[in-house]
Amino acid sequence: MEYVTVAQEGFYGIYHVPVKDYDHKKAVIVVGGSEGNENIPMNVGAMFAEHGIAALGICYWNVDGLPKELVRKTAGIAVKTLFVKR
Repeated sequence: MEYVTVAQEGFYGIYHVPVKDYDHKKAVIVVGGSEGNENIPMNVGAMFAEHGIAALGICYWNVDGLPKELVRKTAGIAVKTLFVKR
């Protein structure tokens, strides 16, 4: 499974490259739960990519470069970084 890790300026994401019959009109964003680390974004994103759907898994805490503890504003920072910064 091919993927690219994007880690910069308070953002940590994993882009999963689809392996077959890629439909350029389909993509998903995978956000984990309260664990915040890369387990859910990595595993669920890989599952989508295996079915031909591009997936960006987003981590919002508990990985290098992000807060080590879950705080209320961490998820908001990840979303703001994804949709506002260009």
